[in-house]
Amino acid sequence: MFKLIKYFYINIIILTITFLLSVFSLKLYIIICLLMLIFFNICFLFEFKKYIKIKNSKGFSSLNLTKDSFLNFIVQKTKEIYNIEDFNFYVYYREDKIFEYFSKEYPFKRRIRSFFDEDIYIIIETQKEKNISEDLFFDVFNFINIYIIMNNYKDDFNKVKKEIKLSQIQFLSKLRLLADRVDNPSHNKRIGLMSKKLARLLGINEKYVFEISVFAPLHDIGKIFIPESILKKPFHLNKEEFNIIKKHSIYGAEILQGIDWLKVAWEISLYHHEKFSGGGYPFGLKKDSIPISARIVSIIDVYDSIRSEKVYKASSDHIKTIEKMILMQKNNDYFDPDIFSIFIENNELFNKIFEEN
Repeated sequence: MFKLIKYFYINIIILTITFLLSVFSLKLYIIICLLMLIFFNICFLFEFKKYIKIKNSKGFSSLNLTKDSFLNFIVQKTKEIYNIEDFNFYVYYREDKIFEYFSKEYPFKRRIRSFFDEDIYIIIETQKEKNISEDLFFDVFNFINIYIIMNNYKDDFNKVKKEIKLSQIQFLSKLRLLADRVDNPSHNKRIGLMSKKLARLLGINEKYVFEISVFAPLHDIGKIFIPESILKKPFHLNKEEFNIIKKHSIYGAEILQGIDWLKVAWEISLYHHEKFSGGGYPFGLKKDSIPISARIVSIIDVYDSIRSEKVYKASSDHIKTIEKMILMQKNNDYFDPDIFSIFIENNELFNKIFEEN
């Protein structure tokens, strides 16, 4: 705007000089002044045209900014809200000659927020020879800024989510290491794989299937607080020792409690020794009061434990294990009957997982 005012004052000065020269009848000088007046007014018109055409610019950093979807969205929204028919975006890189000219001719005082690494600048241009008001000009830029900021926060939020996810994975890895210290790592791995298979056979949604498969290996993590002399005792436990080892489900839940994304792990750890009939521990829960994740892991844990060699017992083959589990179910309704039925119907799938892992 200062440049436009400058041309206005130049015109006043030239007209004043022309008037004074006319008083003294100095025709040649009058002609020179008139030519100067014409020249400066032509310059003024070009300057005014450039002034109303180039609205503003800013160091933008965005590869995404050049994508049609994002640009068109902001342009269309701006047109709708501010009723500017001839509004458009032009994106320039710092190296561009046209940007070099613009940056020298016009100070870019208004900034649009940057959210990428590449040094890109943006210029708003109106195609008509009609200026918009200063208030509208700033309103438009503030409006654009809001959308850019929203996009920034979306990117930042996604970045934070990724960082949280990475932290979760790292934390989960530490938990797995703890679990593997007190149980055979192969047992924990198979528990995860077989629980995933059974959950999927039940038609459970994939998010829950994933959580069960990831957290099932933590089912016995509470055993880290059980004395090693009990865990590695080479024959069956007495009543007192068994009461101590039963506390591992409570201990595991205490490790995992209070963390929202570990809720399924907490359920599995706390309830996987509950029986469908109500004779399990630690609370003697019955039927649907036991979370489905724990009902699934309960079946898988029993199957893998019977098949595996322990310090106090020999391993068992697949057929004998299935027969033993059917007998357990028949005598006291140990497992959820619907889930157990699916397990038995597909028992060879679980045998395959055991043999391969």
